[in-house]
Amino acid sequence: MIQNSSEKFVASNEGLRLSAYPDPAGVLTIGYGTTIYNGEPVKLGLTITQSEAELCLHIKCDEIKMHLFNSTSISLNDGQIDALVDFCYNLGFYAFLSSTLYKIINNEQSVTEDMFTRWDKVHKDGQLIEVKGLKERRQREFLRYSRGD
Repeated sequence: MIQNSSEKFVASNEGLRLSAYPDPAGVLTIGYGTTIYNGEPVKLGLTITQSEAELCLHIKCDEIKMHLFNSTSISLNDGQIDALVDFCYNLGFYAFLSSTLYKIINNEQSVTEDMFTRWDKVHKDGQLIEVKGLKERRQREFLRYSRGD
């Protein structure tokens, strides 16, 4: 069962697929955007249950929250946490650590929509390709972050 607002936000942005599929970057994915299942990269033909997908989501969101709490120097409200968990869930926590967004947040400066929406591309075949759905996702994250709800 999806347990908290961060998990609900990620689930709403990822969608649920119980059979492995290639994401826009060509990475095999299952559930709510899971790329590693039982310690192994997702393989074509893999299927899981909704309960298994929710468990993967829960574990990954908890891991990201732990990293956020250990690496940010300011207090974040629930909406900001939800937005950053989603951002990290989609891009990876280490991409977040190298971003201007992270630096701005830790320096307690104003966060602008562009700091989210510039992350609207995927690497595919050695090129950066803009993905419309990612820009919309980044806009939702910014709204969640800026509104705090």
